[in-house]
Amino acid sequence: MGSVETAHDVVIGRPVAIKKLRHEFRDDERAVLKFTQEARVTGQLEHPNVVPIYDLGDNPEEPFIVMRLVQGKNLSELLEGSPRPANAAEAADLLRRLIEIVLRLCDALSFAHGRRIFHCDVKPDNVMVGDYGQVYLMDWGVALTDEPREAFAGTAAYMAPEQLLGRTQDIDQRTDVFGLGGILCEIMTGAPPNEGQSVLEAARGQRQRDLAPRKLWTVLPPELCRITLKALAPEREHRHHSVRELQADLQQFLKGGGWFDTLTVQDGEQIVVEGQPGETAYIIQSGDCDVWKTIQGVPRLVRRLGPGAVFGETAVFAGGPRTASIVAVGEVTLRVITGDALNHELDQNPILAAFVRSLASLFRETDAALSARGVTLSDLPPNGSAR
Repeated sequence: MGSVETAHDVVIGRPVAIKKLRHEFRDDERAVLKFTQEARVTGQLEHPNVVPIYDLGDNPEEPFIVMRLVQGKNLSELLEGSPRPANAAEAADLLRRLIEIVLRLCDALSFAHGRRIFHCDVKPDNVMVGDYGQVYLMDWGVALTDEPREAFAGTAAYMAPEQLLGRTQDIDQRTDVFGLGGILCEIMTGAPPNEGQSVLEAARGQRQRDLAPRKLWTVLPPELCRITLKALAPEREHRHHSVRELQADLQQFLKGGGWFDTLTVQDGEQIVVEGQPGETAYIIQSGDCDVWKTIQGVPRLVRRLGPGAVFGETAVFAGGPRTASIVAVGEVTLRVITGDALNHELDQNPILAAFVRSLASLFRETDAALSARGVTLSDLPPNGSAR
């Protein structure tokens, strides 16, 4: 509905952006209301990630908004213009930079939510990234405030079900959580969350979303997929309860471990079986596990492992059969470590990667030397782990 042009503020001596309502909408009262609403709402949000509004020209003949001029691109343009990373290290760096943009959006939305303002149109087109790393959430024209508003407003491809169904009374922080989930979805898959669905299908959450990589990535981190799908849950109560909660999840992802899948097993379930081949290690997040080993033909309980314990690490580096059985005691949550996932994690820290890969190489050489003598690493004195 609007056009933007650059101008020069002769009083202050600075470049500015002027947004004007297009001529064909100037007799449309709803369009004028939306246009002025954007200026008034944005003007209340003095935040580093919201573009400052300098003036509102509310002349009905030609309404306009004067705002800071942002030199840069919107997030859609950045995603479209980004070539596929040449290697895993480049992919890790690009993904980190994109997630950091989403974290800045979380800051802006949390600030707005503290003032009972809900954006309701969070999407890549409305995110400006400046040439020097500035991040701005733009276009607050359909934001929901305490003033009465029409229900169906926003962009259908990114809308939460409560918006699509016109349930204005249900719009809250979790509606913008869905919008952020939509941005994460587009970062990973190259498409908005409701693409290829009818409005009714999207509103009812009838179809399982596909988070398969399409453009920038060859594989996706399991933890980031979990975070995204939680943010995009059709039922509000199943999403993150607030933008801050989503932000904490993303910050934890950036700290590491996001490439390790999560597995929950029940009491008595065997996680690894002695003698069977294996290439996967595990970290116990919660619960306990018993280690059973066959000694002189009789299965014996060797030890119990608790939260933080690691088992199966030998298999990741050297492969070969499992040297013990691991059985869940009660419900147990595990992080699953494969060689590929470990390499993705290491690609985020080149210095640590060089150190760990050097140790892994020495480990494999030692295992091969022992095997040539008819000995395996499992024959050495136990240290609390199991292959």
